[in-house]
Amino acid sequence: MAKVALVSGSVIDGVGLESIRGGVLLIEDGRIVRVARRVPRGYMKVDVRDCTVLPGLIDAHVHLCLGGEVNFETALLRDPPELIALRAAARAQELLRAGYTTVRDMGAPARAVIALRDAVAAGLLPGPRILAPGRVVTATGGHADFAPEGVVHRWGLGLVADGPDGVRRAVRAEIKAGADFIKFCATGGVLDPQSEPGLQEFSEEEMGVLISEAHRMGRKVAAHAQGEGGIKAAIRAGVDTIEHGIFLDEAAAEMMRERGVYLVPTLSASHNLLREEGKGLPPHVLRKAREVREAHLEGFSLALRMGVPIVAGTDSGIPFCPHGDNALELALMVKQGMSPLEAIKAATSRAAATLGLDDVGSLEPGNIADVAVVRGDPLDDIGVLRDRARIALVLQEGKPVAGSERERWPE
Repeated sequence: MAKVALVSGSVIDGVGLESIRGGVLLIEDGRIVRVARRVPRGYMKVDVRDCTVLPGLIDAHVHLCLGGEVNFETALLRDPPELIALRAAARAQELLRAGYTTVRDMGAPARAVIALRDAVAAGLLPGPRILAPGRVVTATGGHADFAPEGVVHRWGLGLVADGPDGVRRAVRAEIKAGADFIKFCATGGVLDPQSEPGLQEFSEEEMGVLISEAHRMGRKVAAHAQGEGGIKAAIRAGVDTIEHGIFLDEAAAEMMRERGVYLVPTLSASHNLLREEGKGLPPHVLRKAREVREAHLEGFSLALRMGVPIVAGTDSGIPFCPHGDNALELALMVKQGMSPLEAIKAATSRAAATLGLDDVGSLEPGNIADVAVVRGDPLDDIGVLRDRARIALVLQEGKPVAGSERERWPE
């Protein structure tokens, strides 16, 4: 593979305190060599001086099994996993074209996204690097238990488990199926008809068994946790990430900061659910979306003020949350007070650290050359990352996979 030098307007390396004006990103054999000030001898130059070069973006909370449909339950319960996987493959390409080179999927029926993950890793299909949990572990009647009453549905999003032995079996079953990590529902949520966001679903004992079993088997654990009681119980039980954190309070934020528990706020979720005034949403979803919106923003602002580590995640796939507009999350975080540079770190180096990936997420020497090249400067206007027309080039392992300048890449 050729030695290539990306001659930029600026480089955001994902770890520094500022961008590197006029930086030259050197890539060899699919890896980052370093950020230089000039093009060394032997390197082929690619001139992108009207662009900013940054690490490939990471979304820590997507649902590839969904495509923003209002009738998402129908898509989950009617369609077979094979069709869901094929649709997920198309959505993965949308994410790649938007500059996202790594995503953490947060639950899908059967092994649909696990199979897609393996196909992408094998080079059979284009798409971002995927981490997947398989199904979401939930209590009977809990969030993600979408199957009709009395029906055990083999295609549903949730894996129902009750009691310490039940959650232990569920963890083992998903790891046997190929799960990279475990996701469980500590509280109710907005989308299902039977639960409320503030209510804790699993007991703290059940959470402790689930998390300790996953950790024993070398897997991180993410908790869908919206109410403050469930958030605190999950933190005490040893969870790695809190997803949503809508009703976060000061005590919970302090616990997260002290224990290094990351918040994945998914501000896009409540924002997008109310797009077009929630047209077409079931009444219970619309009611809960309206009830949580202000609390969601307040919880994020509190976490930011108190120094809770924050990672970007969107919940893309749920109603009105299309894949490909994931950088909306960064714009929303900036609107709530986060600096553009910190928002980018939340979607690059900090996200990689959260997911346990040590060779992506920054443009440091030796890292995999997952790179996004965008026209303009996202530190001046974070919105440029949302504009597909501004995505000049996306590299995955040093190879061009998307962007208007893809054809200029040297062979």
